[in-house]
Amino acid sequence: MAKIIKWAIFSVVIALLPLLFNYLSLLTKGKTPSFELICQKGELLLICVAISAAAIGELIGSGKVWNIPKLISGGGCIAVLIFSCLWYADISTTIQINIQYNATIVLVGSLIIFGINLIFSSFCIYLSDSAKPDKDDSESAKTDKDDK
Repeated sequence: MAKIIKWAIFSVVIALLPLLFNYLSLLTKGKTPSFELICQKGELLLICVAISAAAIGELIGSGKVWNIPKLISGGGCIAVLIFSCLWYADISTTIQINIQYNATIVLVGSLIIFGINLIFSSFCIYLSDSAKPDKDDSESAKTDKDDK
């Protein structure tokens, strides 16, 4: 559980900081921030890439215990990572060449992808630690052994 909390704070929360920056930037410029304005350029997709990459990195080399769930969650993270990269590239190109796009579709779609990403990534983090005994468990086993 500690690993998931560490991941949530140091991967997810840190990755979301650019959205806070967007919020403050809009306030600084005298605009009224809305979630759509903050995320209309696909920023959540880049955040998905960072979170997925961190989760995949944790999963790699974590052993063969729970192999099938690891393949599913790792594969899901890789699919989200690739899709997010492709869609963000398309959105940013569209913006750069001044083609009209539907910001609501970008917002809703990226929120859905973000939610799916959190599910797959959290499973990766959980499963990456599932084959290792907890330090507390191994220390208590030593103490029990010493008591006998």
